[in-house]
Amino acid sequence: MVSAASLGAERRSERASTELTSRWLRREGEIDVSITDINLHGMFLSTTTVASVGSLLRLEVVLDEGAPLKMFVRVCHLEQTSSGLGMGMGVEIYLLGPEEHLRWMHYYRRLVDANY
Repeated sequence: MVSAASLGAERRSERASTELTSRWLRREGEIDVSITDINLHGMFLSTTTVASVGSLLRLEVVLDEGAPLKMFVRVCHLEQTSSGLGMGMGVEIYLLGPEEHLRWMHYYRRLVDANY
């Protein structure tokens, strides 16, 4: 697996804007986060609570249809949201099952195709 750190600032796939809801599942309890853009390999999580760069997070992502996608993501960077009102985390998908991966790819492709 190629890591985001080894790629520097270069993206492996185009960003697509979206509005998805997600839950960050932690031992201390769940935190609702908003996903504001995605690509094939990751996403931006808008949240008031952040984790350290390099941390693994367990997420449930709600797509348009079907059960939530369960995945692990790795925090690549922290930044202020585009609105300037909060923080967020750029994360790369670290672990995702084969069926979930297909659903993620199809959702992403629909977003990209809709922008052209």
